[in-house]
Amino acid sequence: MPAIDEQAEGGPRPRILFCSSHCYLDPSSGAALSVRDLFGLLSARGWKCQVFCGSQLDFEDARPLQQVLREHHLPFKERPGSIGPLPGSLLNFQQGDVPVMVYQSRQVHSNPTDGEGKAFLALLERVLDWAKPDLVLTYGGHWLARQIITAVKRRGIPVVFWLCNLGYQEADLFRAVDGILVPSDFLATYYERALGLAATSIPCPLDWHGCQCEGIEGQYLTFVNPQPDKGLFWFAGLARGLRKQRPDIPLLVVEGRGGAGWLEGAGLDTAALGNLRTMANTPDPRTFYRITRAVLMPSLWQEPFGRVAAEACINGIPVLASRRGGLPQVLARAGFLFDIPERFSPQSGEVPTAEELSPWIETLIRLWDVDAFYQAQRQRCLQAAEDWRPQRLASQYDSYLKGILASSPALRDATTTSGAADAALQPEISIIMPVHNGSAFLERALRSVSRQTFERWELLVVDDGSTDDTYDRLIRYSSGDRRIRVFRLDKNRGCAAARNVAIGMARADTIAYLDCDDEFYPDYLANVSARKSNADVLVFAYDLLEERQAHVAVGQLTTHHPSRVRTLLMQQNIAVPLGVAHRRALLDKTGLFNEAAYYESDWDMWKRFARARALFLFVDVKSGLYHIRADSQARTHRIPDAAVADDAKASLA
Repeated sequence: MPAIDEQAEGGPRPRILFCSSHCYLDPSSGAALSVRDLFGLLSARGWKCQVFCGSQLDFEDARPLQQVLREHHLPFKERPGSIGPLPGSLLNFQQGDVPVMVYQSRQVHSNPTDGEGKAFLALLERVLDWAKPDLVLTYGGHWLARQIITAVKRRGIPVVFWLCNLGYQEADLFRAVDGILVPSDFLATYYERALGLAATSIPCPLDWHGCQCEGIEGQYLTFVNPQPDKGLFWFAGLARGLRKQRPDIPLLVVEGRGGAGWLEGAGLDTAALGNLRTMANTPDPRTFYRITRAVLMPSLWQEPFGRVAAEACINGIPVLASRRGGLPQVLARAGFLFDIPERFSPQSGEVPTAEELSPWIETLIRLWDVDAFYQAQRQRCLQAAEDWRPQRLASQYDSYLKGILASSPALRDATTTSGAADAALQPEISIIMPVHNGSAFLERALRSVSRQTFERWELLVVDDGSTDDTYDRLIRYSSGDRRIRVFRLDKNRGCAAARNVAIGMARADTIAYLDCDDEFYPDYLANVSARKSNADVLVFAYDLLEERQAHVAVGQLTTHHPSRVRTLLMQQNIAVPLGVAHRRALLDKTGLFNEAAYYESDWDMWKRFARARALFLFVDVKSGLYHIRADSQARTHRIPDAAVADDAKASLA
């Protein structure tokens, strides 16, 4: 592997190395495909990307890596020999701008043995000398993953872990890493609850050039990767149901990690059906997208993302999917989502009833027969796919990774403990921030948190279905401070719902609030910390700035002292969230914010605190600056989009 360029046009190129026992070129692994697509995006933005990996493949068959390389038309050089006491070989090839070195042991389709792992680690030391990476990207739950992280961190190189599935069960693996990436909000939430991990959610990078077809012929209903966890038995029911009702509609099954042999195990006799054909696994998905009219994704497991669904949308192909895992986020604005009863699991092997299949089959027939309906769904898919434009995703990943590189050494060193997490890193105060189309003033609020004299905080920001570039700005800003955690709702649900999502992720015992158009004064959190043991609820003063242009007091600054209205809690709202901090445990007694209260849900919460006999402490110290804008929800009593849509549906029913 050649040394990385020290200088490129316009300055030094950031250097990233992917290292894992799993093979970078595994066509049966969604994680490997995502890394390849990511490196394509980063290379185009000036990153120097290189790979050192093992030869572990996820295929069910025993095809050798050399065969995979030939299928991808990648010339390679093989150097057989012994790595220490073990026989093995090194395979070198170039994929696009990315040089790849693979250590091939004898066990291609299983985890490396102890000896093979030691040989891999010995080679890694040499690769780190050659490559001099600024950052290492890795994934994998095998014991070797821990040793890779340890070897890299020993040299002071930051590590980002790409967490792409639900298979990790121990938080200890992630203690030393500098960042965790996940492809969906679902996966971020899952690991926050299961292991207490704070992960950044960015959608999977997608190679539009490699998956987008010039034209769609629309000849088949397509099911990719026939395996039980992908909904094989549900698909089998659909195939038999369509055979009875519409034998003229052809089906296509594309092999992936699972082969066509699974169809027989699901009781499908392809010869007897007549309307079903199979296609071998292909490195070029355009081969089957080109002839697909709709995609079936009846997944029975919790999909981490839903790459096939996203690629189908890029081609304007409607998707019918289960409402599981990350699929609702991918198909939030396109496709069709169906609830599959909980009794159906990858292990159940149960075939659905005709009644359970009916909504799927009715939708498929309508897509097949009604061209106006089909074309409208195609347009929805194409519009939704704009979220995954390469330029947009490349910017998010570039900002995140550069933020990891720019993180302070003190913060980075503090996260490299091998035992229990350092107590000093645990937040003492969790700040809750809902955002809906707040791009214009968002960074002002974020900067006010970053400038706090008190440092043991976390900021949980929930993008409440924004349609501007709010989410992109959040990703860029949060990449420079791991205390800022970003989540995103699939549609605008309102402040109360967004706050509740953030509270569910909060790790501290004290909750504070900051709306995206307001700002803290620098010592506010220090004041909260100093007084939080004195009461259940702290109510601070705050300044108000009138910004409504038609108002007679525009530009005027006043101060609200809630202590002067403390006896009027049940008659008027004594404070906006900017001025309130409280024990998190109070919410166990009172419940979360009332999501049906589209405005003044904060006042409703303070009243419930009082009814629960919470101890209030009124503090005549200013918390921050409250900006009174004409278009804020508090001023307009705006109902969130989701509620408007639900009301519209109800009125039409």
